[in-house]
Amino acid sequence: MKRTALLSVLLLLVTVPAFAENPRNYATLKLGAYLPQADDMDNFNDGFNVEVAVGQYINPNVAVDLSFGYLKSNGSAPGVSGQVRAFRPS
Repeated sequence: MKRTALLSVLLLLVTVPAFAENPRNYATLKLGAYLPQADDMDNFNDGFNVEVAVGQYINPNVAVDLSFGYLKSNGSAPGVSGQVRAFRPS
């Protein structure tokens, strides 16, 4: 019984909306992995992916943002080595 009551209270606290004013500006940092899946990328290692974004809300439902991303992977086959790097502004 105590366990059910505790879970009910925690669920209620999680679902109660905040009454604070929405922020107009925001910034995000996205970290991830680059996992090559194509057959011609079999010898490439998994790499990292990072993206930074800043934005501003025009109204509560619409925002504009500017983001920059970067990924890197390298690989080698007998006698050949290569590197994949990409920079993505958006």
